[in-house]
Amino acid sequence: MCSIQPYREADQRITAAAGEPVIVCPTRFEQDGMVIRWLAEIVGFQLDDVMLAREVPFMRSTTTGKPAGKIDLVIASRRQGLRWFGLEVQAVYFSGAGMEAEFAALRQDRHGQPPYPQHNRRPDWQSSSAKRLMPQLQIKGPTLRRWHSKIAVAVDRPFFASLGGPSALSK
Repeated sequence: MCSIQPYREADQRITAAAGEPVIVCPTRFEQDGMVIRWLAEIVGFQLDDVMLAREVPFMRSTTTGKPAGKIDLVIASRRQGLRWFGLEVQAVYFSGAGMEAEFAALRQDRHGQPPYPQHNRRPDWQSSSAKRLMPQLQIKGPTLRRWHSKIAVAVDRPFFASLGGPSALSK
């Protein structure tokens, strides 16, 4: 399951969509090469010139020597020397009951329209942004800056809207 979307209910069946889909699996961002094309475009690389590396370790534990942090995606250009950029991809977690009951209901249902979910689930913007994405960026951003590079962030539209924009106190 790569995304969730709110729907309306009628007679215990799913009817019309009631909002935008929300990405809950980071793999969805790579569908049709979307995020790679986007990143190549914003950093000025030609798509046919792009080299990619996924889950690139960038820190090591001082006690074990094992990787202690990874950059989700690194993009580099063959023609531009050592020029490269990182990308942090963040899908949203969802809160609520697990999905097994829904999958079981779908397997048993013989109706043309899927049954309405048995449990309420919602995107968990707090866990996904303040508890997961922001701490990663606080480490990765300054580190990449010291290496004379930058990091981009990929989130879906609902995730971005949930961030709320700049603080009223920021100038």
